[in-house]
Amino acid sequence: MQEQKVIQFIDTVVLPRHNASREAFFDGKIGMWHFVRHRPAERNSRNRSADTMVTTLVNVDGKVCTNYVLNKVVPAIKAKFQSDIKKLNVVDPTLSETERDPRLAEIKAHTTTIQHEVIDREATKKFTNQRSAAHNFLVSAI
Repeated sequence: MQEQKVIQFIDTVVLPRHNASREAFFDGKIGMWHFVRHRPAERNSRNRSADTMVTTLVNVDGKVCTNYVLNKVVPAIKAKFQSDIKKLNVVDPTLSETERDPRLAEIKAHTTTIQHEVIDREATKKFTNQRSAAHNFLVSAI
């Protein structure tokens, strides 16, 4: 049986809000980004030539997810709320406790402040039998 492939994506939304001073309403939608890569086809087929751009799936791990959040989500949030953001926090529960994790330095370079959340594995086991494999980020703008 052939393996079934799934496209994963990041969808970013916030609470809808009304700005009385600007008389504007924001619907809360920031953006959506698919985990795909466009590359030229390696060989000819009856449907396309070898140089045609083909969409391929990306295996999503912590490094890829961090890259998407820092290079796509955070700039989109900053663009939507240019004058309203005083502080931007990124919480990544997949980071290690030490500063030696290279992703922590990467996040610090893109944000003004960083909150680092460490998940207590024993406390997690009390609520569920297995931990989610998803990479969950919390980006908060204050």
